[in-house]
Amino acid sequence: MEEELGYLVSYWFWDEENPAPKIYPRMTAGSLAWGGKFDDGVCWSSHRAQNHRWHRQGKDMDIGKANFPDGNKINAFRDLADELFLQKRIFVEIDHENEYHWHFRLRR
Repeated sequence: MEEELGYLVSYWFWDEENPAPKIYPRMTAGSLAWGGKFDDGVCWSSHRAQNHRWHRQGKDMDIGKANFPDGNKINAFRDLADELFLQKRIFVEIDHENEYHWHFRLRR
C-alpha cells in the first residue's frame, strides 16, 4: 500500500497541475506496516470502525484534503489518481470520499 501511494505522490509532485509551491497530500489514517493504528485525530470506534475496517488489513489509506488550497487542486489530484489507476500505472483507487478526505483502496 505504501509503495503504491508513494508512486501516486511522485506523479503528483511532477504534475503540471501542481506547480510551485508544491502541494503534498497528507495521509490521515491507515495501518502501520508493523501493526498498530495510525489515525490522525479520528476515532476508531463506533460508526467509524466500519469505515476503517480495511485499514486494519493494510489495504486502505485515507488521504486528507486539508492541504489542498482550493477545489481545483482537489479535482486535479483526484483526476490524476483516477487516470493513473485506469492506465494501470498504480494499483490504488479512490474507493469513496467525503468533504474531508479520500479512502484509497489497494486493488491487487
